Amino acid sequence: GHTWSGTTPQCLIGPSSVLISGPSHLLPGQSAMLDCVSSSSNPPSVLHWTVQDDRGRQVDRYTQVSDTSTTWSGTGWVTSSTLHLSHDTTISHIHLQCTATNTALQHKVKDMLVVAMHTAPTTVTISVLSHQATGGETVQVECVSSPSVPPAHLHWAVLQDRQRVEFTPVEEVEEMEDGSWITRSVLEFV
Repeated sequence: GHTWSGTTPQCLIGPSSVLISGPSHLLPGQSAMLDCVSSSSNPPSVLHWTVQDDRGRQVDRYTQVSDTSTTWSGTGWVTSSTLHLSHDTTISHIHLQCTATNTALQHKVKDMLVVAMHTAPTTVTISVLSHQATGGETVQVECVSSPSVPPAHLHWAVLQDRQRVEFTPVEEVEEMEDGSWITRSVLEFV
């Protein structure tokens, strides 16, 4: 009949999940290490990072992937990879995806994380909306921030009769095509 070839039987399992851990935002000058870890798999999962901007374009210049490592968990191989991400002033959000693939089974799972690149507005512009007012008439003044992530909050301080008066009127926030925000505020006073 049949003879055993001596090959050890293998149990193949695909990863049930993968998890990215890291910050939700970075400030200018900051960088962070983001980890991607698969659940148990046999053979070990292969991890692949995808890093894109808000428009779906690949971002490489501010990222670096370290070596991937595998450890035996008792029920399969856990694979982990670390991505080094630096703040990018030209992008408002970085979209990260880590995919774990068991190549023997072609079984894939993925996780996603969005990291906001916080950037303060570089300028604010103040302009008078109403015509020249005479005593007792209402004056309208508008303040507009340059783009920022997240939206800027505008506060007014007015010197009137040698006294400082502070205002926080309603703000209008407009999202730009690149995911940044412009904030407008109109102040009325007599």
